[in-house]
Order: sequence, then structure tokens, then C-alpha cells
Amino acid sequence: MKIRAARKEGGKDRWRVWFCVIAAAFPSLQDAAFAQAWPAKPLRLVVPFSVGGATDPNARTVSDKLAAQFGQAIIVENRPGEGGTMGAAAVTKAEPNGSRFSCIHPRTP
Repeated sequence: MKIRAARKEGGKDRWRVWFCVIAAAFPSLQDAAFAQAWPAKPLRLVVPFSVGGATDPNARTVSDKLAAQFGQAIIVENRPGEGGTMGAAAVTKAEPNGSRFSCIHPRTP
């Protein structure tokens, strides 16, 4: 009777070990299967003010440096209107794939 109980316990322990091994390996396999290069398409840098304003030259300088670092084109998109609200709305309503950013300029009173 004691031998049979020991065999059952050994079987449960093996099952637990295999379960832990599979559970530990699954997230790494999932990441490898679904990994994608980022950025996969051109990035958009939204400037919520007009061309030639105080924020525009800064955004273009930053976009040149980011384009060199990422190896991907960065499109500077000016969306003036309503004190920056139109540009912010364009970013918040964009598809959530990480390809659209906003460049703002802090105003001092």
C-alpha cells in the first residue's frame, strides 16, 4: 500500500514539473511568434501649430534625428487650430499602433 502511494505522489510531482516547464516556455514562444519590427511604417509627428511657429523648427530637428536613429521616414504634420486642440485630437483619435506622436511647445504666462 505504501509503495502504491509513493508512485502516485511521484507521478503528481512529474506532472507539476512538466507543467511548470511548459508554462515557463510559453511566454517566450509567444513573443517570438508575434514579434514585429518597429516601426513598420513611416511615423507621423503631429505639430498642433502652424508652419513656421515656435514649435515647428524644433519638431523638424527632432524628426531628422529620430529618422536617422530608427531608419524610417518621419512625416511632420502641422495641424493648427483651436490653440492646439485640433492637433491633439488628431493624435488621440489615431489608430493605437504607436506610429503617431505629438510635439507640443509649453507656453509661459
